[in-house]
Amino acid sequence: MEKKLRIKKKVWMGKKFGMEKKFGMEKKLRKKKKLRRMEKKLGKEKKLRMKKKLGKEKKLSVAASPKTGAR
Repeated sequence: MEKKLRIKKKVWMGKKFGMEKKFGMEKKLRKKKKLRRMEKKLGKEKKLRMKKKLGKEKKLSVAASPKTGAR
């Protein structure tokens, strides 16, 4: 019972200041946002890595690569 009362009080305080928060949802949304941010970061890192790889391959192909031999 104590917990329920405390939550109600919190929500009411929020209403008083004109910012109603549904606590559970807020947390979930924050988690989702965090996850999305992480995914974005990972994507960027992957792209950078791919760019580096491509750069290396291009350099190799410009120089005499062992497959083609000196042109």
